[in-house]
Amino acid sequence: WDVETNAAELGYGKDDIDVDADKKLMLFIEYGQPGDMFDPVAQVLNRTVSLTLTNDDNTPPPLKRIEECVPMRQHTAQEIDLLARLSGLRVCAMHSNFELSAPESNPDPAEDYRLLTVLRRA
Repeated sequence: WDVETNAAELGYGKDDIDVDADKKLMLFIEYGQPGDMFDPVAQVLNRTVSLTLTNDDNTPPPLKRIEECVPMRQHTAQEIDLLARLSGLRVCAMHSNFELSAPESNPDPAEDYRLLTVLRRA
């Protein structure tokens, strides 16, 4: 994701980065790297997330770069259904993206990285 912003909107002051508070900046958000590890037993994906702040013309070097490894527990559709029922809810629908015309599975399994679940009180 690329976001056009300025230092003031990001809450940076003069001491954080050497840039005029009104100068346009670009914030690049990268979610995941090819080497991210998945533990199939614990169902935990250690996802690399990085934020890179650059000048609006993207000239190197970056003004600031932050990279973190975020552990994310993966849930199966069956686990979500069970957790919903134990909470007094029921699953109405599951979608692979934000398009209502694309229920349950994506034609390209490599792109199926999220599951959006619609719940209703039972």
